[in-house]
Amino acid sequence: MNCPDCKTSMHKNGKVWSGKKKVQRFRCPKCGRTTTRHQ
Repeated sequence: MNCPDCKTSMHKNGKVWSGKKKVQRFRCPKCGRTTTRHQ
């Protein structure tokens, strides 16, 4: 998973619940952008 902004490899940032689905959170160590992706 690469950051959509700066293309840096994102770090996993824990799992969170989005409604009834559990999603993986990612955080970019370079620009600080966070994103979620369904598992």
